[in-house]
Amino acid sequence: MDPSEPFDVLSLRLVPAEPGSWRPSARIRVAVDGVDVVEAIHPGSDASLHREMLTGPPGTWPLRAGAEPRRFELSNNHCVTDCCGGVFVTVERRGGLVVWTWENTNDIRVRLPPDSHFDADRYDAELDRFAAAHGGEEPFEDTGTDRPDGT
Repeated sequence: MDPSEPFDVLSLRLVPAEPGSWRPSARIRVAVDGVDVVEAIHPGSDASLHREMLTGPPGTWPLRAGAEPRRFELSNNHCVTDCCGGVFVTVERRGGLVVWTWENTNDIRVRLPPDSHFDADRYDAELDRFAAAHGGEEPFEDTGTDRPDGT
């Protein structure tokens, strides 16, 4: 990444699971620079991240960046990942940056975005904000205030 380029911005929101979803749990939708990446990658699909993934110590959360890279599935196309593939992100902290490296394991329809580079402090603040707002709530209630700007 060119140091003169601005950082990407992460925002998270909680949405109910799609009807008929294999897991009836609220999902975490991820936006990078305001674009819902699951919708852009697999339109109309369900996110692979669910709210229970933000329980327990923050260091265990799939989106939490550490010195060791952490890989997680962001989306698949309503199929078993082993069959049709999925879109994965590897998250890694590199000093003051959090870097997402994208991977497509099989779905030839998916065009991946370039690596994402986030300011580590802003990235962590968004994870903490989201977990504080949604970590222990039951049941899901769409209040429309899941974004940092309150909308």
